[in-house]
Amino acid sequence: MSEAAKEPAKHSYYFGPGLTDLKQVVTSALKNIEESLFSLADTIDSPSFMSNVDSVIINVLWWIFSYTFWIGAATMTILAGVTFCFFMLIPHIAVFLVVDIIGIAYTGIIFVIELVMMKLRRVSLVCDTCHTRFAYPVYICPSCGAKHQELSPNVFGALHHRCTCGAKLPSSLLVLKNPRRSLDAICPNCWKSGREVTVQGAGSHTVCIPVVGGESAGKSAFITAYVKDLIDHQASAHGLTTHFYDDSKKSMYSAMTMDYQNGTVKKTATVTRTDISSTISFSFYLEGEKLKPRRLMQIYDIAGETFVGNSENEQQRQYEHCDGIVLVIDPMSLPKAQALFGNQMDAGDQSAVSSASLEDVMNALNNDLRENTKIDKSGKLSMPLAVVLNKVDEAEGLDDRFGNKGVMKIRAANTERFTDDFDLMDLLCRQFLVDMDMPEIVDLIEQNFKSSRFFAVSAIGHTAGNGNAFKPLNVNAVMSWILQNCDPNLAKDLSMQTFSKASLPLEKPVAGLYEELLAGQGGSKQSSQ
Repeated sequence: MSEAAKEPAKHSYYFGPGLTDLKQVVTSALKNIEESLFSLADTIDSPSFMSNVDSVIINVLWWIFSYTFWIGAATMTILAGVTFCFFMLIPHIAVFLVVDIIGIAYTGIIFVIELVMMKLRRVSLVCDTCHTRFAYPVYICPSCGAKHQELSPNVFGALHHRCTCGAKLPSSLLVLKNPRRSLDAICPNCWKSGREVTVQGAGSHTVCIPVVGGESAGKSAFITAYVKDLIDHQASAHGLTTHFYDDSKKSMYSAMTMDYQNGTVKKTATVTRTDISSTISFSFYLEGEKLKPRRLMQIYDIAGETFVGNSENEQQRQYEHCDGIVLVIDPMSLPKAQALFGNQMDAGDQSAVSSASLEDVMNALNNDLRENTKIDKSGKLSMPLAVVLNKVDEAEGLDDRFGNKGVMKIRAANTERFTDDFDLMDLLCRQFLVDMDMPEIVDLIEQNFKSSRFFAVSAIGHTAGNGNAFKPLNVNAVMSWILQNCDPNLAKDLSMQTFSKASLPLEKPVAGLYEELLAGQGGSKQSSQ
């Protein structure tokens, strides 16, 4: 990547070429004065009629006259040069410096405007291959194929850069005709590694949400349920349009649509090739008249076996900058839950229970987070974590404990104690894990994440493969909460579910709390921990 060391663009006239021209003007003027002085020196030589004069006195007088004349002429030449410089060259320099300062200031203003717009709009891209987030990709000149790493307002130009081939390239968000985002681009991080990975969507605000969990926990079903409803119903209902990142994502959506209609979902395949990403991104755009800039939604899925085994082909850099994480848990993978409610499951659900232990899932997530993220001053991670207890409908006892049915039952027994269904659901989900001998999981999440919320969800809404289409439960609520935290403007445009600002959990989950709530005993009003 030796060509990357030098930007293939010509410097703006205000950042070098103008000073070179000024230097040439000054140098030329000084050279002319110097040549005039040397020409005068030639007049000191004796004329031919003095060659026959032997008188020393006359010769001395002649040399005195010659030098006096030369000194006078040289003085006049210097004075004339100074006068020229003062009245011609100095104004030229002054005008140039004023114009140059204006040009540099103009570029600086465009740079500041660009920087502010990029920050306010949160413009960025995330590479599908290396998962690095960056504001500026490497743009490719459409005329010669040269790669421009610095196509932004700088020393090469404010609104446009001139490629070394002569092509004029847009270099700012302010250029609306033939905008910069129309240029082909590649990932800068991959390019530094010797690969050329095409990226699209320059100028977009990328929303990156990994969905993680053990195998068969329901990650793919969760993603299918969400994107199907968002693309087919929510977006159009709120004046937004959608289109796919590329043809491969369009094909993925076609497969999702078939799964959605059939009420089935294919297990995420483990990537065996080492030259491609282990993490699969489903990417699509959301655009609207008031949604500026457009959103590039990237929802990540990874095979549970690969995730739990920490055997990904590439570093999982998406955790460093993601806008939120969805952790999907199959509650029936917990041994105590299986012992209590396993006899309530039908054969189809029983065969689809995740075999991954929750401890292993959390260890895998912690390993990825430690490797790729930085904690804040409080010692916690800033991205919101949505913990999804999926398949709440696979056993009646689950819905009765922490699902919608359980929420209604506990609220009925504690009419003044709890006022928000989703806040109570969060408490019941945490309490369920504590009662299932997983209190350390609840504590670990609370200790490591600044913001977390638990949800009872059914991505499919019934036993998979029974011939009925998806009937998702609370899937949209999960994503609404994440978007409310990371992208409130998008959440507002989609009129998404809003959530209280209460400190969660409402009460400390401890042994015996569920029975107390069920009996309507304890506190008389909703409280925070």
